[in-house]
Amino acid sequence: MNRREANRSESNNPDNTNKNICILEVAKALGCEDETRYLHTIRDLVYALRKHYMVRSRAAKTKGKSVGKIRDLLPAMANEVDATAFVVRVDGHILMLGTDGATLVDTDPRQRDRRKITHFYVVYAKDGREASTTPKEYYEQHGIGRAKYAVNYHNGNKTHEDGSPFYDLALFSNKKALASFIDGLKTKGYKER
Repeated sequence: MNRREANRSESNNPDNTNKNICILEVAKALGCEDETRYLHTIRDLVYALRKHYMVRSRAAKTKGKSVGKIRDLLPAMANEVDATAFVVRVDGHILMLGTDGATLVDTDPRQRDRRKITHFYVVYAKDGREASTTPKEYYEQHGIGRAKYAVNYHNGNKTHEDGSPFYDLALFSNKKALASFIDGLKTKGYKER
């Protein structure tokens, strides 16, 4: 059995054994979940993130520390490189922390986080562009002009020239098509606004 087959057999995601749940949630939060076929290891996640962001290891600054201990260090570290977020690997789990030290994504949260850090990455925008960590969201409108149903959705990345979020628009004439489209958005990680 090769490495990928072993990872698939040990996957904690019954819906898609190619992508583990904790890594998939971090990738979704940064809009990179569809950039690679596999999301089993920290290397897979870094590969996907590098399609949209610059990712640098800063393991030396966190060596021997726990997740709870580094939270106070993160604001200063974020200012050094204009960071968007921090990706942290602990034994058997991956989570994402914000530039203020708050937990943004953790599928196994702890009240007091004493888990030792094994890998630590800084995620920031490419070429000095502002990166967005805006969540994927949508909202419905009814009876707009001749359209019976309208869904406005934002993928977390698209913006207007002024930096405000750009919403795509989908129009429907029946509830069945509307429900099917919204179910598709929810499976891609979109939340209702």
